[in-house]
Amino acid sequence: MKQTATRDMYRIWTALRGARPAPERGQIDPVNLSSILQYIFLLETAEGRPGRIRLAGTHICSAFDAELRGRAFQDLWRPEDRHMVIDLLDTVRDEAAAVVIGASEDANDALQAEMVLLPLRTSGRALDGVIGACVVTARDGLLRRPVVHLSLETQRVSWPSGRTHAPEDRMAVPALVHMGARREGRFFVYDGGRI
Repeated sequence: MKQTATRDMYRIWTALRGARPAPERGQIDPVNLSSILQYIFLLETAEGRPGRIRLAGTHICSAFDAELRGRAFQDLWRPEDRHMVIDLLDTVRDEAAAVVIGASEDANDALQAEMVLLPLRTSGRALDGVIGACVVTARDGLLRRPVVHLSLETQRVSWPSGRTHAPEDRMAVPALVHMGARREGRFFVYDGGRI
C-alpha cells in the first residue's frame, strides 16, 4: 500500500480484530479514525447480493462529486470490471481476506486510486460488512473533474490470519496447478520475482 490512509486503515483494523478474522462494527470508533475519516467507507454485503455503500467519507464523495450513500459499490466501476469487483467483495466476506486495489479513472490515466477492503462483523458472527479506505489522487495534485467510473488496474488478496491459501471450494482445481500455479481462493497465483 502506497497511501498513508490505506496503510493506517489496515493497521487500525488489524489492531481491532486481534486474533479474530474481523472486528465488530461496534468497535469502530470515529475518534480513532479522525485523521483518515474522509477516506473511509462502509459497505453492507450479503450472500448473493453486491455491496451497498452505507457510509462514504468526504474525500470519496468529493472525488465522485456525489453523495454515495445507498449506491451499489460496483456501480462506481466501469461495466467490464463490475463482475471482478463483486468477486473481490465475496472474497473479503467469505474468506476473511484483505484486498488492495489499484485503479485509474476510466477516461483519465492521470488519475489514480488506491483502495483497501477489509471484512467487518455487523451482526453477530457473520462477516457481513466491509470497511475500507479509498484515496484518489491526480499526478499534478488537482482533481479537475469528477470521477465517472473507476477502472480496475491491480488487485492483491491476502489472508491476515496467516493462512497461506483459501480453503478449497467445490470447484475442481484445473491442470494449471500442475504447471506451477497455486490456488488462492478464486485466483491462481504463479510465483515470480518482485515487481
